[in-house]
Amino acid sequence: MVGYVLEGLVAVLLLVTVGYCYVLDRQLRALRSGQDGLKAIIEGLDGATARAQASITDLRTAASGIGNDVSEQISRGRALADELAIMVDAGNALADRLEGNRGAKPQRTAPRVVAQTKPAPGDEPADDAENWEESLLKALREAR
Repeated sequence: MVGYVLEGLVAVLLLVTVGYCYVLDRQLRALRSGQDGLKAIIEGLDGATARAQASITDLRTAASGIGNDVSEQISRGRALADELAIMVDAGNALADRLEGNRGAKPQRTAPRVVAQTKPAPGDEPADDAENWEESLLKALREAR
């Protein structure tokens, strides 16, 4: 009888072991399927990383080209600003010189040709040089 009890106990332990093996097999299958899913996720992440690195390289190349273009335009702008400053200084010097000569009548070196006929009263010619200087001075003052 002790033999039957021991054999029954071994049979029960074998049944428990078979049940545990079944549960363990299900868990291993779930882990393997999860591992396959994880493998797919890792492969997708690897591909996304490679595309991101390629995009970063492209962006660096584009940024470098744009940076070169911008620095070239800045250089041109500075050159134009310097040239414009020189022109403004020359214009101011000319305006100051014209303003200094304003009170003095321009001296003419060539003799003036006098017409044979006398102009009618009220038709006297205006001094165009003085009017021109005054209009230029007025325009330069307004521009300042």
